Amino acid sequence: MPRSSSAFFWAAAVSGSFHAGWSAYWLMGGSLLLESVGQWAATTGDSRGGGIMAMLAATMLVKLGAAWVPLLAEYRILAGRKAWRTTSWIGAACITLYGLANIAASGAALLNVLPTAPDSRSAHLGHALLWGPLFVLWGIALLIALARFKQDQARGLTW
Repeated sequence: MPRSSSAFFWAAAVSGSFHAGWSAYWLMGGSLLLESVGQWAATTGDSRGGGIMAMLAATMLVKLGAAWVPLLAEYRILAGRKAWRTTSWIGAACITLYGLANIAASGAALLNVLPTAPDSRSAHLGHALLWGPLFVLWGIALLIALARFKQDQARGLTW
């Protein structure tokens, strides 16, 4: 893989792993920053029922897959590189748009442009200042990696 895209594939993998790491932490019973996800998470996190545990496990696995599949496919560790690249383009766009939507909606709620529940301030701060920007960072890193790879491929610089 050309170096011009390699660093961005790694940045996307690390950003996605960071997201997945928080899901794993909460799955193991941690509660730090749980309120920044939403009051519902803090409340249901106290009960840790089977459904919540399954949701956290699934979320963690999806995030890990989305973080590492593009990198592993580009290094040819996974078969179906072209299909994974197409999936990665879609995923990167979705991750970026999801992060931007979270930032915009939570920012609007914090500025009282949108009505919000009184106990949701920490969740809106979390989405506007932490989780949303991390999704955007992850998505943009992957978009840049894929675009640079495509440019390098057009110049015949890929393997």
